[in-house]
Amino acid sequence: MQDSIYEVLVTQEKVHLHKEWLISDTALTTYIPLKNHKGLVVGALAVTYPQDSLSQTSPLISSEEVPVVFAVVLIALLLSALVMMIIHSKINSPLQKIIEHTEQVRKGDMRYGVSVNSYQELNRLADAMNIMTRYLRKHLVKKEREIISKLSLMHSKQIISNIKKIKKLKDVDSLLSMLKRK
Repeated sequence: MQDSIYEVLVTQEKVHLHKEWLISDTALTTYIPLKNHKGLVVGALAVTYPQDSLSQTSPLISSEEVPVVFAVVLIALLLSALVMMIIHSKINSPLQKIIEHTEQVRKGDMRYGVSVNSYQELNRLADAMNIMTRYLRKHLVKKEREIISKLSLMHSKQIISNIKKIKKLKDVDSLLSMLKRK
């Protein structure tokens, strides 16, 4: 490899096209720099081909075939767009239901579950959301009952305490003075 080619490949990191003389004909050689994972040029790929073989090549498609190829590519693009829209709706609609359910739970409304008929992963996500909602509902009801029970117990103790105080009082004046203190 010539020094000028080395310079272009290593320092400028560009593809280089070079005309060479091979045995009885000229050839074109394309040098492509090869980089390692750090982006440093560590070698080059050289592809050499006779120059006159390039002038003998025919185009890949003829001018008559261009409209047909264009139509095929256009149809393929439209079909792929249609498939993408179908896939998007199959995924987006169940996800939207799950998001709405999550918002309801966040606001404290745990009366309903979520039902999706979609891919296995989304079904598993919906099932997990329903299990979580049932757990939260059960846990919330349990905590509410504990709070009511504690409040009832505190209220009952206060009533018993007041009854004991009243029994200790001998006359109405002492009862009135005790009530005024509170």
